[in-house]
Amino acid sequence: MNSIKRPSKTTKAATAKPVRPSVALYNDGELAALIHAAEIAAGNTELGGTQSEEARRLASLKDIAGSFIGPERALLLADDGMIRDLRRLLEAAPNLSPLVELFLREALSSQRTGTPLMMPPIVLLGPPGVGKTHVARRLARALGTAFVPIEMSLLDDIGDLSGHTLSWKSARPGVIARTLLDEPWASPLILLDEIEKAPKYSHSQRPLDLFHALFEPESASRFRDQYLRLELRADHIFWIATANSIDSIPTTIVDRCLIVRIDRPSPAEGREIAEALFRSFAADRPGIAGHPTRAILDVLARHSPRHVRRILHIAAGFAAARDATALTVVDLEAAAAVVGAGAAPEPHRIGFL
Repeated sequence: MNSIKRPSKTTKAATAKPVRPSVALYNDGELAALIHAAEIAAGNTELGGTQSEEARRLASLKDIAGSFIGPERALLLADDGMIRDLRRLLEAAPNLSPLVELFLREALSSQRTGTPLMMPPIVLLGPPGVGKTHVARRLARALGTAFVPIEMSLLDDIGDLSGHTLSWKSARPGVIARTLLDEPWASPLILLDEIEKAPKYSHSQRPLDLFHALFEPESASRFRDQYLRLELRADHIFWIATANSIDSIPTTIVDRCLIVRIDRPSPAEGREIAEALFRSFAADRPGIAGHPTRAILDVLARHSPRHVRRILHIAAGFAAARDATALTVVDLEAAAAVVGAGAAPEPHRIGFL
């Protein structure tokens, strides 16, 4: 049986990179065996329609074998830049500090000990509109890893996660395998958005059952995509599930996770968040004056972070219609009415649950 041979990656740029801790995502010997078996199956005319699917699967396996990345995937090791970015995120999202501080402490430990970042699966529990999804995206950016959002309410096929068997039309690897194979890191951040809204059943399967194994390090280290049939190391993934309630989530899933509770921002936190969002919005639009007045912050702080982003976008249009670059309170209040946020500002609750 032939071993896997890959293009050389001993370029000047590659050899100049510092050595990072890494993990073998898969076993080259198993990959070679799967390719050999798929070559036999793809040439077997007795398989009928499945023959063409085997040929497609063979091509996918050969793509993996032909990738210059190889099986090694880097693990995340904290440095000064990562810690700086996490501290900035903490300042920008004070109401989400329970989550950010968790990763900041882990990053500080990683830097001190020289060991890779690790984190158990997290359920980010809180009311809608407080910025749970937004902070997860910012968190992935601060960590320097891939961000993969999955809208759980739209998940109608578990194969989208774990891969399809060849009997399915248009079968392909699942998003977990594709992410691990496409990225240079073993630790992407995968967001399970509104996990409590996942369908109870999908083609006689319960989608959440998959996470009984993925949320346990030992079993996750032997994750096997149903399409590729290749064993992959999925035990270094950062899992964050957002939820408005955990009442409908199986206890066996909840017990495998850290529950991080998030409340709506206090009035003071609301102004801090509003200022951070305003400055971020203005930075992306050079024509917008980037120094919000206290009156502007007071208006924005009455609304959730989700509504603030929408209000700023619409308010910029009102300002442009006046041939102006500075947003005014009038622009913001008009925008709030357009997005439906102005009539009933969301109430504030102080502190964390």
